[in-house]
Amino acid sequence: MDSNFEKTSFETNPVESPEDALHAFVVAYDALQATLAAYAEHLEFANTLRGAIYRPVLPEGGFSPPISLYEIGVVYGHGGKGKYGINEAKLHAALEERAADVSALFVQENGILPHLCKILSEFLTDLFADPNADDSENLENPDDIKSPDTNESTVYVPPEEIYAVAMRFLNESRRLAAIWM
Repeated sequence: MDSNFEKTSFETNPVESPEDALHAFVVAYDALQATLAAYAEHLEFANTLRGAIYRPVLPEGGFSPPISLYEIGVVYGHGGKGKYGINEAKLHAALEERAADVSALFVQENGILPHLCKILSEFLTDLFADPNADDSENLENPDDIKSPDTNESTVYVPPEEIYAVAMRFLNESRRLAAIWM
């Protein structure tokens, strides 16, 4: 795992401002993208997640134009670092001018956080699914799963790093949502 990867939890490091919550979310998202990119077999999902983060959301009620993370200042390559960052001026302007829309962006049913959490949860479910299991069988014992090459028992263990970074991202998403609920 990246040595610069900050470990935080809601219990030990509560977020007090929308700016801090968004910053923690962006750092966790950037770490998740970097981790997924390190595993070639997960590049397709990394691209799906990348596309989902900038998906515009139409605030409920239909009186406001769509809003996206880009419009509130979340940008890639901010400061020339090749990572995600926050344009503070754009964020402050969005918080002052469209606070209700920013809230909708994060927490309404079709918002960014529910969408990202849903696709990430589906990815993790698939990641932990046993590739050798036959859906028509109900295997109660992992030793029943045999490798097709050696006929030895095998249990698929996905990279723990992906799980750890994904859980951090989900936790930061929940923290961010708590600010806007």
